[in-house]
Amino acid sequence: MFLIALAVVIAFFAAWILLARGNVAGDRLRFILAGSDIGALDLAAADAVLKDDYKAPVVDQLNNANVMLAIVEANTEDIVGRRFMQPLHVGRNSGVGARAENETLPAAGNQQYEDVFGPVRSMYARIQLSGQTIAAMRKDRGSFIRALDPEMQGATEDATRDYCRQVWGTSDGKICGVNTVNSTTLTPSGIRQDQLRHLDEGFLVDIGTTADPDSLASGREVVSVDYDAGSFVISGAAVNVTAGTHFVSRHGAGGTSTQSGNPGDGQRELTGLQTHVSATATDHTLAVATEPRWASTEWANSGTNRAISENMVSKALMRASIKSGGFVNLLISGDGVYRAYGEHLSTLKRTMNEIDLPGGYTGLSHAAVMQGRNKKGSKQALCWDQDCPDNRLYGLTTADFTMYVMQDWEWMDKAGATLVQVADTDAYSATLKKYAEFACKRRNSQFVIKDLAEA
Repeated sequence: MFLIALAVVIAFFAAWILLARGNVAGDRLRFILAGSDIGALDLAAADAVLKDDYKAPVVDQLNNANVMLAIVEANTEDIVGRRFMQPLHVGRNSGVGARAENETLPAAGNQQYEDVFGPVRSMYARIQLSGQTIAAMRKDRGSFIRALDPEMQGATEDATRDYCRQVWGTSDGKICGVNTVNSTTLTPSGIRQDQLRHLDEGFLVDIGTTADPDSLASGREVVSVDYDAGSFVISGAAVNVTAGTHFVSRHGAGGTSTQSGNPGDGQRELTGLQTHVSATATDHTLAVATEPRWASTEWANSGTNRAISENMVSKALMRASIKSGGFVNLLISGDGVYRAYGEHLSTLKRTMNEIDLPGGYTGLSHAAVMQGRNKKGSKQALCWDQDCPDNRLYGLTTADFTMYVMQDWEWMDKAGATLVQVADTDAYSATLKKYAEFACKRRNSQFVIKDLAEA
């Protein structure tokens, strides 16, 4: 009897802890415990589970999916219609200068600004449940939770991966280039490991030009990926592709912007860091040729990888500060460059402390490299991200980036239900969506060092 009583007490306290924590597990427990007082579970109750039980953790997980997303400020105010508005400070007052006695004063000048606009981008993640699963849940509420869990977690993980890819992307949906071949096996020259990671088996891809992303192949499934050979195989008939002309993109997501600044500009994905941190790319309708100060700095070596050095990074940091008047606070790379730089610093007996970053991330303190030039209290973190392009180190002033959010991650329920019937099938789907755009308001404080050897 004592052991039975002890087990009851332990079970009671375990349940109390879950309920008190107010997390996903606690919510599920409330849902299951309440089942004894509720009639047969129906679609309305299932909707409540989707909207209430899963909303908060999914949103937190997606918005803290990588270092940049965790750090970057979300702006929900400066959205007009379906566009964001962003003023840019691009020039200083020219009306300054020294004069001798009685000489004419400098002509009055003013600060120079540019206003840019851009449409928000739409991102989605869908799940689907069969009618049989819905029917089975009426007798066992717990079985519905167990059936929903893998679908929800899988959708969240896949949305996370694609969201992070877009943040680090080229804005036009391109995952990689191709080699000239007439085959279903593609072995693009110089394809990087970070690109191959976005070509998992089962993913659907298109192949075409930036102007017509699915002109050669549409919705082809990735059959296999060979990381050692740098190749992947797609389903269906052979495709006749040309290197330098054709590209691989996520199915339905490709398209380059016409730079109109209006909805329907041809671009579907977020504007990515490879566009923002560029010396040549037009960004948010403003071309570098029109406004040369609207350019980041690129340090490259003509495609030949070389060893990273502290002097190389110091030079890039100092030149970015001189050019913009700002201070880079985040040095970020892929894992290979991160290891190479860490190994290099260790040979110099450089000891670096950890820095806590938003979203539960940590980086290594790198402020010493600026040799006393940092503003008081400012910190530089050195960290890595799996979606950062290989062989590169980015220097970012994170305060210059904004995620304009018209609507954060939310389940579609405008029709009064989250689960809706899939047309002409005995199945129900639910869709998670977000309307946002990733923007940069000062590009000349950012830099990228390319062509770096990895460890």
